[in-house]
Amino acid sequence: SSDELEIIENRLIDIIKEYREYDEYLQSLKKSTELMFSVITIINSFAICASLIFCLTSSVSTGLPIVIILFSQVACVCMIGQMIENQNEALLNAVCGFCWLELSKSKKKIYLQFIQMCQNTTVIRLPMIGRVNMALFQRILRASYSYFMFLLSVLDVI
Repeated sequence: SSDELEIIENRLIDIIKEYREYDEYLQSLKKSTELMFSVITIINSFAICASLIFCLTSSVSTGLPIVIILFSQVACVCMIGQMIENQNEALLNAVCGFCWLELSKSKKKIYLQFIQMCQNTTVIRLPMIGRVNMALFQRILRASYSYFMFLLSVLDVI
């Protein structure tokens, strides 16, 4: 009915206003979060390499827990990035699934702008590395494994 459609349109405008505020807040946090995640990931990557060397040259029993803790920290950072991406995807699916064809012409234009805003989602990126998500964690695991195999081959030669 007409009254229900008006209520939906008014609620939609409120949601768009809230989303804009939320998006501005996210954009302000994004730079500091990216810097913090960059530092954590880089430091942990170097620490993982150093711990792998320590495991091979000294004691596996003391070096292995350190490696596990460092991988856990990197996994947590990557999971946070993945959760942000998942939430953005869920929001976009919800927005695109809305019955916007029933809206008035002016509200349709506003809604289409809202869809465009939602498509420019916030993701956390590391400079020269890419998005922070579980795919990054997988790349870090593969690189660590390759480095570990390289260290093993070097130690076999020595």
